[in-house]
Amino acid sequence: MKFSKKGSMQLSIEAIIILVIAMVLLGLGIAFISGFFKTGTTKLMEPFDDIQFGCSPTATDPLKTTPSQISVKAGDQQKVRFCYYTSQELYKAKVEFKNCVCTEAACMNKKPTLIAPEVPHIDRADIGKFDSFLKAVDGADLTPANYICTVAIKGSATSTGSVNEVETAQITIAVT
Repeated sequence: MKFSKKGSMQLSIEAIIILVIAMVLLGLGIAFISGFFKTGTTKLMEPFDDIQFGCSPTATDPLKTTPSQISVKAGDQQKVRFCYYTSQELYKAKVEFKNCVCTEAACMNKKPTLIAPEVPHIDRADIGKFDSFLKAVDGADLTPANYICTVAIKGSATSTGSVNEVETAQITIAVT
């Protein structure tokens, strides 16, 4: 039996093309699977974020903070997460201080400031997370004392409705 060199050359070119296509498909498959698992891992870890940060409000206790004991140095700021469990759908949700009262007489009407972004939409029976900054500065450094602040969650029942207060809670802030 006699082999022709032309046929064997054609066979090797086809083998190279098939090998290149197989490598490309293998690379695409690996990229897809790794992206799929990366997205899946992120989605899987979302419910555990609340446990990790200790911020797990319920229907009976709808507003929690992390850290639960808030302490900040005068003239400084601290990251505080407010978590709100909503029993209804909420749009344009925001958190703010309604009022703050100082436990010391020397406070002179100064109070901590809260900087928090608006959360565009919170689904019914979901947890809205407000990553905020608490500043212990009001023009000048605050007097070291305990401040009892009423935190208000505001939002709208519809995307075009007016923003109303839906929940309030009191927190204590220790300024050192």
